[in-house]
Amino acid sequence: MEEKVVLCIDDEPMGLALRRVLLESAGYRALTAGDGRSGLAVFVSHEVHAVVLDYNMPGMNGDAVARRMRQLKPRVPILLFTGLRDPGDEARAAADAFLVKGGSPSALFEAIDRLMYTSHRHSEWEGDYLAFADGDRRYVEVTEALASLLGYSRQELLRMRIDDVVQVQDGVPELWSQYVQDGYQEGTIPLRCRDGRLVDVRYRAKIFPDGCMLSRMEPVGAPKKGPVKST
Repeated sequence: MEEKVVLCIDDEPMGLALRRVLLESAGYRALTAGDGRSGLAVFVSHEVHAVVLDYNMPGMNGDAVARRMRQLKPRVPILLFTGLRDPGDEARAAADAFLVKGGSPSALFEAIDRLMYTSHRHSEWEGDYLAFADGDRRYVEVTEALASLLGYSRQELLRMRIDDVVQVQDGVPELWSQYVQDGYQEGTIPLRCRDGRLVDVRYRAKIFPDGCMLSRMEPVGAPKKGPVKST
């Protein structure tokens, strides 16, 4: 498996050193920089799969660094590390996700893993009803709109598998096998809501070069009662 490289940028040496130890203990390769400008130099000269960036730094603030990174390598996901619960609209536009300082190491790992799965900046794949899955057909990220459509909270849906939701005549494993073989799939399928009703959605699903599995959906009409097809 390819070693994932995470670039950490922070002007606080102790926090930077701790983050490096945590990331390397979790199997990542960690690169570090103590300010925004040196961080940009590392970002340009190395292959980087994700960036953990401190928001409040002297000289060049985190959102300014993030905007420059977007110009250089727009598909690399950026996690902004901040002591603020709301860093503002400019920072939100520059980064893919935020993490408030003082959280657990597991929150950092979860955020980085999720970003590596979900940060595909293709306008044709943007939408309200999105789901990202792993090779075991488990949801790794979903939009609030999709969860609401099915009557679940986002956290509830993230504990489920595609098999729990998709209702198809020939069974999910067969459909999934064809999807993995082709790398792309589209059509109309019924999804099972929490209350047992079915809602039809048109979908397009793609497997990206890094292994990310993304599906973009649009509802076709309102949920309706009906027999549940076997899976």
